[in-house]
Amino acid sequence: MNKKVDNIIINNNFFELAFKESGKGALCNIIDKKTGFDFIRDKSFLKDLFKIFIKNRETREIEEIGSSGAKTFKWNKKDNASNYRLILEYVLFTENELKVIIEIKLSKNSYLSKWLFSINNKDDKRIIYKLACPIIPAVSKPGEKVEGESVATSMNGEGYLFKDPSPMVNGIPLKKGEKQDKPDIGIGEIHNLYPGNQCMQFFLFFNNKAGLYLATHDSNQNVKSFDLGKMEGLGENPVMSISHFLEDKEKENISIEYDTVLGVFHGDWYDGAQIYKNWATKQWWCEKKLWDRDIPDWMREGFGIFSMSNYNTDNHTLNHSLNEIADLTNKLSKDTGTRLLSLILNWEGGGAWTGPVGFFPPREGANEFKKAIQKLKRAGNYGFIYLLLDIWYLNVPFDADSFDSWAIFESEAKNNAITKDDGKILMESFYQNWKSTRICPHTKYAQKLINKFFLKSLKMGVSMIQLDCFPIGKAQACYNSKHGHPMGYGEWWAKSCNEIIKNLRNEAKNIKSDFAITTEGVCENFIQNIDIYDNRNSIFEYFSHLEKGLPMNIELIPIFNFVYHEYIGSYTSFAPEFSLPEDLDLYWTRCLGKSLAQGVIPTGGLFVPESKKLNKTVIEFYKKVIRASVNECWEYLMFGEMLKPPKINLPAITIVYSRLIPPGVVENKRHELKDSPIQYSVWRARDGSIAYFFINISKEKLEFKVDLSSCCNKNCYDIDFIIDGKRNNYKKNFIILNLSEHCLEIKPLSIIVVEIYHGKNS
Repeated sequence: MNKKVDNIIINNNFFELAFKESGKGALCNIIDKKTGFDFIRDKSFLKDLFKIFIKNRETREIEEIGSSGAKTFKWNKKDNASNYRLILEYVLFTENELKVIIEIKLSKNSYLSKWLFSINNKDDKRIIYKLACPIIPAVSKPGEKVEGESVATSMNGEGYLFKDPSPMVNGIPLKKGEKQDKPDIGIGEIHNLYPGNQCMQFFLFFNNKAGLYLATHDSNQNVKSFDLGKMEGLGENPVMSISHFLEDKEKENISIEYDTVLGVFHGDWYDGAQIYKNWATKQWWCEKKLWDRDIPDWMREGFGIFSMSNYNTDNHTLNHSLNEIADLTNKLSKDTGTRLLSLILNWEGGGAWTGPVGFFPPREGANEFKKAIQKLKRAGNYGFIYLLLDIWYLNVPFDADSFDSWAIFESEAKNNAITKDDGKILMESFYQNWKSTRICPHTKYAQKLINKFFLKSLKMGVSMIQLDCFPIGKAQACYNSKHGHPMGYGEWWAKSCNEIIKNLRNEAKNIKSDFAITTEGVCENFIQNIDIYDNRNSIFEYFSHLEKGLPMNIELIPIFNFVYHEYIGSYTSFAPEFSLPEDLDLYWTRCLGKSLAQGVIPTGGLFVPESKKLNKTVIEFYKKVIRASVNECWEYLMFGEMLKPPKINLPAITIVYSRLIPPGVVENKRHELKDSPIQYSVWRARDGSIAYFFINISKEKLEFKVDLSSCCNKNCYDIDFIIDGKRNNYKKNFIILNLSEHCLEIKPLSIIVVEIYHGKNS
């Protein structure tokens, strides 16, 4: 570590961090030594290394102060033979009121620096609300993009990859707009809370030269915000930062003791995510892999999912009777020779998507519901429904006329709701004319409420229950002192939610041992208490969490499954619609192929009110994909480790789609996307076997070259090719390098699994 002119530098042979001394430690260089690339693209706005947000104890107003506003700034270094340490010390206001210390550690042989923060607050009139650090200015420069420039992160249980995230057209920056095909003007931004809609604790920013890794390695469920976008005082270019939320405590010495990590890597998102995976899979939420946990036998043996709506959301007319749902599910199960879970939608007595009160009795009646579940079970299949964890829908446009959720909330639940800093109840609105709030998970009321409905559902016979709107609802701050938790944000929120789910498991096991708990989306810190989660990677254009204002050029990637697939399963969300016209075939064959390729159990369905007749092409492909999933793919699809696949080169095809607009109407507009006709991936099973999945989602026969040795670390293997369920013993004790440029031919709407393993004589 040294000092050059005005720069304070900490570096090793891999990368360099430089802080501008005259700018009171503002970060001015992040240089990858291998390529010489500097991730701070514009030096015009080097202002703040951190911002501290301070709340007035009496007025509750929040004041924002950057490091550039410090009264004093000094630095020193403490090095030894293997480690470098840089300590930056700031005094804000006066010498006796507020001190911020940032300690940065860098090992000689590491690509990663580790940051620790402490705050000494001696003013009893102020509360330290949050600390944003590090602040990395100008990670990209719109109009001067670097080849391959991309951002990757985990959101809502999915992985978002933004290729060329801030494009310029005629000198105007663009971001995602409200309409599918029309962007808005401006710089796209990401703002996600962890734990919640930010489901892992890292950002990746990379290009064809180098990658930037920004993360927190925190196992204690503390609340943070991962942010990319413009920041006041730092110009017009995107800024990357992490904000660390603190419990509301006056006159407190605060230490943020988990590591905030900043470093470099080379490659694509797989390589950046591998850094996080190396740390994350050693944490308590990865104590047991899915196979080693108390999951039901039917989950070990394999299943598919088919979803159907019971009632029309708008007018409460019967869409598909419970008996019809059981009959069609059983028929598809018989056709495929596999077990199916029947996801029953819009069955609630109070109207679709109501809750938590209003679920029971089912609109067709408890007896009809139980009869349908029994009918499924006699054929070897199971029932599956949604419930809620902490959300309370106050008003939904398609509630039944006789049902008044808001009145029930006012009479029995209001005192247990999440309360904002101004003393008012939190109000949310997912869609137009929807109103909802959140029940504080720390209250005994919340624990009893979800327990009551969960156990009642099990007694009606269902075998899988999804906790809806959780954890994508994200961590909440609550200021009701009567709830018994620390004020504001804190690890208390996630701990309380985990406690609820853990208690549910224990009580439910006494009623029904072969049940499974799922969630809408996922967050890593809940893995050990849930079995499987809903994933929208394969249908995100149709019905997704995509939001206005995000960066441009979005592609969904299996980044969560790449890190955690051995520890938790996933399935495609409720929305697949198999009744749509033939010009939409490829969208739904893509949905099925992409699900299988990304390690997600495929789901089919009839959901929208007009849905009656199944699309022949799509339903036949569904049968093929489900049969393959449960048979030759299951050990990999449900319990395997996802590996980085080799690249294959095929021209993209044009796929037509429409969108699902809540509360369940298919948009009457035509959209297009481009994607590969082959969806593919590579897996390692528990016994070490390797499998390559290739799914042709198109109606054309295709040929391509692929390296089938890319994920093998030994010389000789036995190799089988399984084509649409027919196994061919290709070679015994074969030198795998001979398949480094294998030419593969695949028929239309076909599935090839290449299984590579060590046989008895290998």
